[in-house]
Amino acid sequence: MAGESNGTTVIVQKSSTPADIVGQGEFSVNYGGEPITFDNKSAGDWVLRMDGELSGREVVISGPLTYSSDQSYKDVRADALAGAQDDYTLTFPNGEKVEGKFMPHGMSDTLPRGGAIVTTLTFSSNGAVTHTA
Repeated sequence: MAGESNGTTVIVQKSSTPADIVGQGEFSVNYGGEPITFDNKSAGDWVLRMDGELSGREVVISGPLTYSSDQSYKDVRADALAGAQDDYTLTFPNGEKVEGKFMPHGMSDTLPRGGAIVTTLTFSSNGAVTHTA
């Protein structure tokens, strides 16, 4: 298949001036939202959906980060434990970015014997998210 994008490491940055790289990892990005339906007798038994409208819009990003002793990594862990939110930027290898206010949560640590410690996190958006290709 020509023109496909291969998955590679995503860069995670924290704060409104994302100078600090929290880490890199393989992430899943889910763009959520439900179509708004309405009834109209002219459509008979068929469901109609509003064009260009979704309710409950959100972006949920989840994946593993390799443990780091950097302060920005520790700050993300503290945010996850406290339920605090901050500005985050995720940059994909092709230059695509997802930016907005996110709350890290669902933190899970894997501590393999003799291997790198990995923290899996979920980042859920709070408010509007900017997506640039």
